[in-house]
Amino acid sequence: MTTTWEATFTPEGGTSQPVTGTITTTSSAEPFDLVRTVTYLTDDAEEAQGH
Repeated sequence: MTTTWEATFTPEGGTSQPVTGTITTTSSAEPFDLVRTVTYLTDDAEEAQGH
């Protein structure tokens, strides 16, 4: 798999600005089947850090 990354940056209180250029990464991992994904929104990590 080859992935090309582009980015933008938004300073606090500012407007979005493009980041110049792209980065390409390549992976040759064995294929796998993605059967199901489940997403949970949680704040456990924040609680574990005492926030």
